[in-house]
Amino acid sequence: MSNNKQPKVSLSWAEGFRQELAKITWPSRREALQLTLIVVIISTLLGIYIGVFDYIFAAILKLVLK
Repeated sequence: MSNNKQPKVSLSWAEGFRQELAKITWPSRREALQLTLIVVIISTLLGIYIGVFDYIFAAILKLVLK
C-alpha cells in the first residue's frame, strides 16, 4: 500500500506569492534603462529595415502592374 498523502500547505496563497516575489532579483535602474534603450534601438532599426523593403517591393509591384 503506497502513501499518497498530499503535503500540507501551511501558507496562504498571498503569503506564498509574497515569498516568491522576495526571491526575484530586480535589475538596477541603470540596467533597466540600458535594456530599454537596446529594445528601442533594435525596434527602430527593424522598423526601418522592414519599411525599406516594403517601399522597394511596392515600387516593383507598381512597375509590374503598369
